[in-house]
Parts: sequence; structure tokens; C-alpha cells
Amino acid sequence: MKGDTVTVLGGTGSNQVVATAVHTTKKKVNSVYLEEEDDDRDNALNIMSVLSYSARLFLPYAGFAHRIRTFRTIKSVLDNGEPIYFAGGANPIGVLGNVSAALELATQIKNNEARPVTDIFLPWGSGCTTSGLCLGVAISRHLKMGVWDEKPPVIRPVFIHHQGAAAENALGLMSFFLRTLIKDASQILIDLKTIPPSVTQDALQIAKSMSPTLYYGKRYGYPKYGGHSPHSRAGKKVMETITPAPNPPLWMCSTFTSKAAAVMVDFLEGNPDRSVLFWQTKSSVQPVKDCGEEGEWGLLDKQHSSIKEYVEKNITDRDEYERVVSRL
Repeated sequence: MKGDTVTVLGGTGSNQVVATAVHTTKKKVNSVYLEEEDDDRDNALNIMSVLSYSARLFLPYAGFAHRIRTFRTIKSVLDNGEPIYFAGGANPIGVLGNVSAALELATQIKNNEARPVTDIFLPWGSGCTTSGLCLGVAISRHLKMGVWDEKPPVIRPVFIHHQGAAAENALGLMSFFLRTLIKDASQILIDLKTIPPSVTQDALQIAKSMSPTLYYGKRYGYPKYGGHSPHSRAGKKVMETITPAPNPPLWMCSTFTSKAAAVMVDFLEGNPDRSVLFWQTKSSVQPVKDCGEEGEWGLLDKQHSSIKEYVEKNITDRDEYERVVSRL
């Protein structure tokens, strides 16, 4: 890839923005936050992670001048042929990563390290995790692991963006993209002679049998990407009061996980006999790089007032912050 800069688009709660800053080999990172999100500590932690990797923050929602600055930067990146990652980030290699996670779950159930699962709830953004679960379950059935051989779990993805839900509801576009991801990821394994083509068909059938929540609307999240609703806040609260408490704690942000948690809590109220798994799509590791004497808080002081105020409002306890982050 050309140049020494990588540009990534997403929200303050985006996995992709943090992962790009952590894993890129480029010298510079441009992080474009597409819209301001609801108050949430976990979103603020994401901002601090990105800052610690010396990323430049772009805030097109902060005003006309910021939109012009963002546009000029993206145009320059495209003109120079430098890499740019748009929001979502689903790709076949990412799907295979989630296949591995699904097979790990199947192994844990087989070894009685986890209980059997009838339903899996997770957020549906670009579909990378969802398609990986479908293919992973299909591969476990092909391998006859004895977990889902007779009946696969019902995968219940929850749309986290109102536009994605609308596209699915009107034209089935998100399901089309999901099937394409499954086929492309499967083809990699078929070419490597790891699985037969029949596994692809089983994965597609599992995807067809999913039970997605298409439009959360005012019930599960305001009609915007990073919005909370009373229901999603209630789902967040339930997950954060689980005993014994997970360590590190679950990542329950307004962008992804709280919405899926709210749908799962509602489901359990009417289906208490189901064995439900909540698929935590946000990493429990909050990476923060050692950025010298100035530190990430010093870098925060140099940012636009909206970012600085957002972080300081949502991270009020510096001692807790140090307990949560993983310094790399």
C-alpha cells in the first residue's frame, strides 16, 4: 500500500477505529469520527485508545470548517492512493477470524467448559461477525463435533444502524451482503481444501434461518448509530449487574452491544427456558500505548473542545480508568 498514512472512518465506539490504530504498520493514522454519539464511558475509552496511538482526529459533525478539513484530507488520501477503511470493515479474512471464535465455543461446549447454547444474540453492523458465526457453526457440524450436529443454534443479530435495518427491510441488502461474505470466506477454505462446498450451503441455510431484529427504532436505540434509548440503557444495566461480575467487565456501549443486550433481555422474559449466549463483539481489552511523558491525557488537551468535553464528562475517575485500560 502506498504512502505512510492510513485513514479509517467510524464512530467513537467503533472497533475498527481502535483496531486500525493498534495494528497498522503505517506511521500516521487519521481517525474520522462520522457523528457524535451518546454519552458513554466505553465510547470515551475508545477515544483515549486512539489518541494514545497519536492518531489525528477528524470531526465532520463539529461544524462546517471541520467538514471541509475532513473532505480535503480524504480527497488527498484517495489522490495519493493511500489506504482508507470505510465504516463497517467486513471482509472475508475478518469472517474467518469469527469462524475460529465459533469453533472455540463449540470446543468449550463439547468439553463441558460452557453450557449448550440454543440462541446467540449479537450486534449486526457490517455483518462480519454474523457471517463468521454462520460459517463456524456449519464447519462444526461438518466436523461432527457433537454440539450442533442435529440442530444449529438460532443466531439472532440486532441491527445497530437504522440505515442498515431500512436497507434490509426494503430490499434485503444486508442479507445479500451476508451471503456474499459467507461465500467468499468459504471459498478461501475450499481452495485450501479445508472444507467441501457442502459446508457453504449449510452456512447459507443457517443464515437463512436467522432471526434478526430489523428495526430497533425508539425501543432499542434512537434512530442513529451511537444512540441510546431507555431500553438499551436498561439492557446495559442488566449486563453490568451480572454476578459474579466478569473481569474485565463487559463492554456495553451505546453503539453496539447495549442494543443487542436489550433485545436479549426482552427475549428472555418470554423464553426463560432457552439457553442464551450473548456474543460480546467489543473486545474486553482496552489498548493504550505508552506515549511518553505527555501521555494520552496531554494529547487530549490539544483536541477540539467537543472531544475533550466528551471524554472528561464520561471518564470521571482516573483511578478506574487505569484499572480498565491495558497498557501496551
